[in-house]
Amino acid sequence: MSSVLSPQALRAEAFGVLLQPLACVLKAAAQTPGLPGLPAGSMSDSAVVDALLSSKSACVGLLCQTLAHVELLQPMPQRPSPWPQAPLLGAAVTILRFCNGSAAPTSDRGGRLCVILAGCVRVQRAALDFLGVLSQGTGPQELVTQVFAVLLEYLKSPDSSPTVQTWGTGGRRGGGGR
Repeated sequence: MSSVLSPQALRAEAFGVLLQPLACVLKAAAQTPGLPGLPAGSMSDSAVVDALLSSKSACVGLLCQTLAHVELLQPMPQRPSPWPQAPLLGAAVTILRFCNGSAAPTSDRGGRLCVILAGCVRVQRAALDFLGVLSQGTGPQELVTQVFAVLLEYLKSPDSSPTVQTWGTGGRRGGGGR
């Protein structure tokens, strides 16, 4: 007889799988071992995630879809609890740092992410949209400071795409898809 998981257990397991790409990003830039605050299922060192992050098109698509799906879950009353606000903020900031070249990778995976995500406007927009949704919650002061620091870097950088820079001026969510 096989065991049947409850709906809550299935949701938690699915959420862990959904967070694997974000856990991979955090791990690629982690200065310390472990990723506190993320559900256990999100921290598996999945060969599938490694394979997807090795190609630019797969990496961009996977990160954009992950950010969009987690963004949709955030306001829902049946969202996973506890909601990992701090790790999600950290992942969004780390993604933006990989995109603008200011991340300090600590692994080969991090080096690949730096190369793949450098200047990627599509991922930048997805991460900024995600930050906008996460800003409705609270987070540790240190992470909030990092969010503002990375946003300021984007505004000051002559290399930032005008598409990304218009995010805070009404260019966000213009009705099109990602």
